[in-house]
Amino acid sequence: MAIATYDQADPNVRNTLDTLAVTMTIVLEATRAAMDDADRRPETVAALAGNAIGWLKPLIARPGAIVNGESVGENAPTPQDVVDKLMKR
Repeated sequence: MAIATYDQADPNVRNTLDTLAVTMTIVLEATRAAMDDADRRPETVAALAGNAIGWLKPLIARPGAIVNGESVGENAPTPQDVVDKLMKR
Protein backbone atom coordinates (compact mmCIF):
# COMPACT_ATOMS: atom_id res chain seq x y z
CA MET A 1 0.00 0.00 0.00
CA ALA A 2 2.76 2.43 0.90
CA ILE A 3 4.63 1.70 -2.33
CA ALA A 4 1.50 2.25 -4.42
CA THR A 5 0.88 5.55 -2.64
CA TYR A 6 4.49 6.58 -3.20
CA ASP A 7 4.24 5.72 -6.90
CA GLN A 8 1.11 7.86 -7.23
CA ALA A 9 2.48 10.84 -5.30
CA ASP A 10 3.44 14.13 -6.87
CA PRO A 11 6.96 13.85 -8.38
CA ASN A 12 8.15 16.81 -6.27
CA VAL A 13 7.04 15.03 -3.09
CA ARG A 14 8.75 11.80 -4.17
CA ASN A 15 11.94 13.70 -4.99
CA THR A 16 11.90 15.39 -1.60
CA LEU A 17 11.38 12.07 0.20
CA ASP A 18 14.17 10.48 -1.82
CA THR A 19 16.51 13.36 -1.03
CA LEU A 20 15.73 13.06 2.67
CA ALA A 21 16.45 9.32 2.60
CA VAL A 22 19.76 9.89 0.82
CA THR A 23 20.69 12.64 3.26
CA MET A 24 19.97 10.42 6.28
CA THR A 25 22.06 7.65 4.74
CA ILE A 26 24.95 10.05 4.19
CA VAL A 27 24.82 11.20 7.82
CA LEU A 28 24.84 7.62 9.11
CA GLU A 29 27.60 6.42 6.79
CA ALA A 30 29.83 9.43 7.41
CA THR A 31 29.35 9.15 11.17
CA ARG A 32 30.13 5.43 11.11
CA ALA A 33 33.24 6.04 9.01
CA ALA A 34 34.46 8.74 11.38
CA MET A 35 33.89 6.45 14.36
CA ASP A 36 35.85 3.60 12.76
CA ASP A 37 39.17 5.31 13.40
CA ALA A 38 40.84 3.14 16.03
CA ASP A 39 42.62 6.15 17.52
CA ARG A 40 39.39 8.07 18.26
CA ARG A 41 38.96 8.99 21.88
CA PRO A 42 35.65 7.96 23.48
CA GLU A 43 34.73 11.63 23.99
CA THR A 44 35.17 12.26 20.27
CA VAL A 45 33.01 9.26 19.38
CA ALA A 46 30.32 10.51 21.77
CA ALA A 47 30.49 13.97 20.18
CA LEU A 48 30.15 12.47 16.70
CA ALA A 49 27.11 10.49 17.82
CA GLY A 50 25.57 13.60 19.36
CA ASN A 51 26.11 15.58 16.17
CA ALA A 52 24.55 12.81 14.08
CA ILE A 53 21.50 12.75 16.34
CA GLY A 54 21.16 16.51 15.98
CA TRP A 55 21.25 16.27 12.20
CA LEU A 56 18.97 13.23 11.96
CA LYS A 57 16.11 14.33 14.23
CA PRO A 58 14.74 17.01 11.88
CA LEU A 59 15.38 14.79 8.87
CA ILE A 60 13.36 11.98 10.44
CA ALA A 61 10.45 14.29 11.27
CA ARG A 62 10.31 15.89 7.82
CA PRO A 63 8.94 12.93 5.79
CA GLY A 64 6.00 12.55 8.17
CA ALA A 65 5.17 16.21 7.78
CA ILE A 66 5.35 15.94 3.99
CA VAL A 67 3.18 12.82 3.90
CA ASN A 68 0.63 14.59 6.11
CA GLY A 69 0.30 17.48 3.69
CA GLU A 70 2.86 20.03 4.75
CA SER A 71 4.19 21.86 1.72
CA VAL A 72 7.40 20.67 0.16
CA GLY A 73 9.81 23.41 1.07
CA GLU A 74 13.49 23.99 0.95
CA ASN A 75 13.91 23.54 4.72
CA ALA A 76 15.72 20.21 4.71
CA PRO A 77 19.44 20.25 4.09
CA THR A 78 20.72 18.77 0.87
CA PRO A 79 23.10 15.83 0.96
CA GLN A 80 25.94 18.20 0.06
CA ASP A 81 25.06 20.48 3.00
CA VAL A 82 25.34 17.51 5.35
CA VAL A 83 28.67 16.38 3.90
CA ASP A 84 30.01 19.93 4.15
CA LYS A 85 29.06 20.05 7.84
CA LEU A 86 30.64 16.68 8.51
CA MET A 87 33.90 17.70 6.83
CA LYS A 88 34.15 20.83 8.98
CA ARG A 89 34.21 18.71 12.18
